[in-house]
Amino acid sequence: MRKILFLIIFFVSGACDGQQKGTIMKKEIIKKSYKKQIISDEINRAESEIYDENTGVYSNFKYLVSFKKPKGWASDFGSGQFTLFRTYQIDSGYTMSLNVVETDLYPKKGFNAHELFDKVGKQSLIKNIMKAFESQEDWSKPKNFNVKKSYLNNNPVIKQTYQTMHREDEFEFELTNINFQFVKSGNIITLSLIVPTFFFNEDESFFNSLFLINFLPDKNEMINSLKK
Repeated sequence: MRKILFLIIFFVSGACDGQQKGTIMKKEIIKKSYKKQIISDEINRAESEIYDENTGVYSNFKYLVSFKKPKGWASDFGSGQFTLFRTYQIDSGYTMSLNVVETDLYPKKGFNAHELFDKVGKQSLIKNIMKAFESQEDWSKPKNFNVKKSYLNNNPVIKQTYQTMHREDEFEFELTNINFQFVKSGNIITLSLIVPTFFFNEDESFFNSLFLINFLPDKNEMINSLKK
């Protein structure tokens, strides 16, 4: 149970790129990140991912996932070691990121985010997540934290929402954080959004429409289905 909680808490406290510092990672739980696999030449980046500038679609063939960035936003591959792709709008402070943690903790087939949620339980999950923030100053701790089972593009997900405060020079403002966590092939895939709360409250439907994630068909499964 502790290992299950650890992985979920890891991506609540460090889901969006640039917020992964301060999280203790255990080698027996988390495998080498995608970026480290590229650096060590275990995988070829040119063959395992592609970003189409014309459509704004990023596709990763190792994890069989794709994400379409909002029109007009900038993009890069992020600074966090578990971030595959990041998109942002500098002037407004919007940021989205696609993150993956590889693990052998969960079954590779037939196990999804809802089953993970049921194993942990909502109250236990919230309690342990808030414990992860105990060392932070009171002003920076998340508030209005909520977690529930949901669906995104017909896929079972764990949806997490909460607010945090951000300080920059003499300015201070609240941020709304939304994370959608999938369990695919035993790995944790998280699509996250951080947006100033006053913008989010003006047009929630717009921001909720930005989670344009899709899962690509497995090549071997497609071949096997055609043989039947």
